[in-house]
Amino acid sequence: MTKPRVFSDSLSTAIQMADAGLGIILGPFPLVASKVKSGSLVAPIRQFLTLSDADFCLIYRKADAQTSKIKAVKTWLDEIVHNLNGEASKLGF
Repeated sequence: MTKPRVFSDSLSTAIQMADAGLGIILGPFPLVASKVKSGSLVAPIRQFLTLSDADFCLIYRKADAQTSKIKAVKTWLDEIVHNLNGEASKLGF
């Protein structure tokens, strides 16, 4: 008998499902770096698809560009990406 397939349209849910042992995912390493570091997930293939800076972008209204909330989100995202890239380097990726 074939096992039922489980799908998710949410990357965060897919990561949680993989962490729970329900399957595997192919996703951006920075989002799973902490789980790889802790050992709850593994990255068995040491090759990655490199994405350019243009693959993901923060989108907001031009009129809101200088608001404190947009600036805070931009700073927060920059810090996360910087920290996660540093974690990937420490793990040899």
